[in-house]
Amino acid sequence: MRQVAYQHYKQDGWLAVSNGTNGPQPSYDPRDFRFGPKCAAYLWGDDPGLISQMGERIFFDEHDTDGRLGWDLSRGQSAIHIAQVAKHFSDYLRYSERDRFVMDHWDRLLRIIKWTLSEYDRNNDGLIENGPRLSNRLWAYLVGEPENSFVWSQTESDVVVVATMEVCEWLQLMADYGEAHHLPETDWLHSKAAQIRNAIETLAYDSDAGYYYLLYRAKEKKWYHSGCGINEDSRELDVTPYYAAFVGGNDSRGQKVAEYARQVLMDNGVFPMPLSYPTYYWICTNYPYHGGIPGGCWEESYYNCVRAFSNYGMLDAAYTAIKRRSDACAREGGLSEWYSLRQGTGSGRDRYGISAAGHLSAIIEGLFGITPSKFGFAEINLWPAMPPSWADQPATIAVTLPDGGFLNYSYLFQPGRKMVTLTIETDRQRQGHLRIPVPGLTKSIQWDGEQTRGDIRKRADGQWELVVLDRPFTKAVLKIELE
Repeated sequence: MRQVAYQHYKQDGWLAVSNGTNGPQPSYDPRDFRFGPKCAAYLWGDDPGLISQMGERIFFDEHDTDGRLGWDLSRGQSAIHIAQVAKHFSDYLRYSERDRFVMDHWDRLLRIIKWTLSEYDRNNDGLIENGPRLSNRLWAYLVGEPENSFVWSQTESDVVVVATMEVCEWLQLMADYGEAHHLPETDWLHSKAAQIRNAIETLAYDSDAGYYYLLYRAKEKKWYHSGCGINEDSRELDVTPYYAAFVGGNDSRGQKVAEYARQVLMDNGVFPMPLSYPTYYWICTNYPYHGGIPGGCWEESYYNCVRAFSNYGMLDAAYTAIKRRSDACAREGGLSEWYSLRQGTGSGRDRYGISAAGHLSAIIEGLFGITPSKFGFAEINLWPAMPPSWADQPATIAVTLPDGGFLNYSYLFQPGRKMVTLTIETDRQRQGHLRIPVPGLTKSIQWDGEQTRGDIRKRADGQWELVVLDRPFTKAVLKIELE
C-alpha cells in the first residue's frame, strides 16, 4: 500500500486505500489512513524517512494555513471528517517520536484545533456538531459515507457523540504533550479537554441504559442510541469501547461497555463491530436506494473492541475476535472491502489498506499488549492477553520501533511446571510497565534470576491474577511461579 501510494503521489508518507482489481484506489481517504502512524512505528521503525514524511502529510496536506480541513470543505464535510483526522494527530503525537517536528509546528496544530472547535462546537457546550455543510443527513458512525448517512432535516446542530469522543482524546493528548514540552496554551487545551469529557460523561451518557448515546437531535431536544430511532436497544461499538477504556476516565463505565461488546461476540455470535464478514449491510430504513448500504471491512470497531477486551482482562474475547478476523482473512484470501452488489454478489477492492493495518494493530497492541506508555517508546507497556489454550506453546513477536529501534518478546505458559515466562529484548534501555495475566495464584516472581516483588491484583472472576511491575530493561527474563 505504501508503494502504491508513492507511485501515485511521487512522495512518501501515505498508505493507499486499495490496490484491488475491481476498484483500485491509490489516493488518500481520511478514513483509510487511520492506522498509518502505528504501522510506521511497528513495521518501518528502521526506515525513519516514512514517519517523517507521514508527519508532512498529516500536518500540511489535510488543512490550509488557517487550520481549515480541506476534505469536502465546500460540501458534505461533517463531524465525522473531523473525527477521522483527529485520530491522525492523536496517533502521530503518541507514536512518532518526532518532537522537534511537532514543536516547530505547534502553532499550526493550535490553529487546526481552534478552527475545528469554532466550526463544530459553535455553541461552546463541549459537544461536536454535525456541521452546516451536511444539513439534510446525519453521519454518526465512522463507517459509511456522507451520502449514506441517516436522512433527517436540519441536522447542522445535532451532536455526533463518536466525533466528540475522538476530539476529546485529541485535545487531551495535545494538552499532555504541550505540558511535557512546555509549549504554549497548554492550560487552554486542558480546560477544553475537561469540558468535552464532562459533556460526554454527563449529557451523552444514558444512566438508565448504562451506555453512551449515539447522537442528539437538536430540533427534537432528544438523545438517541440509533439513527432515526431504528432500534433504541442497539449500542454504538465504533469508538465507544476505546473511549470508555482509555479516555473517559471512568473504569466502571469502561468495563460495562467492554462487557456489552464481549456479550455481542461471545454470547450472540456477532462480530464486535457494526459489520459482518465478508459482506455486510448497514441497514437504514429511510435510505433511498435499496434499503441497505453495502460496505466492507471497516476495522475501527474491531480494533477498539479488542483493545477494550485486553485492557479489562477479557482474554477469551480478545483472542476470539482476532482469530475470527484471521480466519476470515484466510478464507477470503485477503483483507477486502466489498462496496457494491451485482446480482446479489459482493464486488469490491481486495487488499484494503485499513483492514490489514487495523488487523496487525489489534494483534500487536491487543493480543501482545505492546503500546507506548506516554509519547514515544522510552516507556512501553507490555500487557500480554494470551489465551490459556496456548499452554506449552511460546507466543513470540518482533516489531520495530522508531529510529531503528526494536522490541522482541516471547510469552510461555507451562501448566506442568506451573510457570509463566516472559523473555524480552530491545535495542536500548527502556522503562517497561508490565501487566502479566497468570491463570492461578502467584507463588514467586523472578526478574533475571533474582527474587522480586510485584503488585498482584485479582481479576473480578477470581480465576486469574494480574502481576504488575515496572522495570527498566534492555534484555530480561521474567518468571512467575504459580502455586
